[in-house]
Amino acid sequence: MSPSRRSRCGWSDRRAPPRRARRLDPAAAADAWVARLPALGGALAQGLVVLEWGVWPLLPKWRPFTGLAGVAQDRVFENLQQSRSNWKQDLYHGLKSLGMLVIYAQPQARTLVGRPGPFDREGIAAAMRG
Repeated sequence: MSPSRRSRCGWSDRRAPPRRARRLDPAAAADAWVARLPALGGALAQGLVVLEWGVWPLLPKWRPFTGLAGVAQDRVFENLQQSRSNWKQDLYHGLKSLGMLVIYAQPQARTLVGRPGPFDREGIAAAMRG
């Protein structure tokens, strides 16, 4: 997959040098969101079970998702994104949305990406000025 295609899909380049020391904790942020919105927990659990344990022909893999190499994980996400099946597209969009939420909602991420936040009324006004 070309680098431009990879960036359009929202996937990271696995060959990129490692970032500075890990400051973000996406798992804790996801847990906090599920605690705030309990209805999210059931759908999230079902989606993660399908992602982890779904095998061919549902997903292009034979092993559990967490046991796959990065390239194979990207192939699974690409399959979800480009599928004609609504459930696969919904799974992709749900996981991507949750991933973006738990990363970019953290104050530490704002310094890493160089953008102001939070994006409430005051944060949007500050972003428009700067």
